[in-house]
Amino acid sequence: MEDREPLHILRIREELAKLANKGVKAELVRNGQDFVLYRSIETSGRGLNLPEVTDVLVPVPSGYPAAMIDMPALPRESPLITRVIGSNIQAWHSVEGTVWGLCSYHPYNGGGGPPWNPMIHGFHDYYNHLYFWLHKLRG
Repeated sequence: MEDREPLHILRIREELAKLANKGVKAELVRNGQDFVLYRSIETSGRGLNLPEVTDVLVPVPSGYPAAMIDMPALPRESPLITRVIGSNIQAWHSVEGTVWGLCSYHPYNGGGGPPWNPMIHGFHDYYNHLYFWLHKLRG
């Protein structure tokens, strides 16, 4: 019998392919817990002497896609981690040799985005929320 990936993983791969078609770099990281790692997202850091790009790690919630995407993470050493909305770190994860701080930013739950709808939302449009989030840095 052939091993098949779970349906939610196939869906995530399709969502990431949509991003790749737009030139966005993102990958699925599977190491006990699943994450999506977005690479080199532009920030508004230039005028604040902060990084102009950053990687962002996002946990795949248990029950995805019924469960909404939430809690993006930045590298612990990033100066952005204290300047983003929701810089109240909720937990730390070590993934791919980096320690990531999960930020309390909830775009689908009162954070500026529409209510979560698993029929239309996913990691492909969560990128837009991350971009917005990284362009609202506190000075």
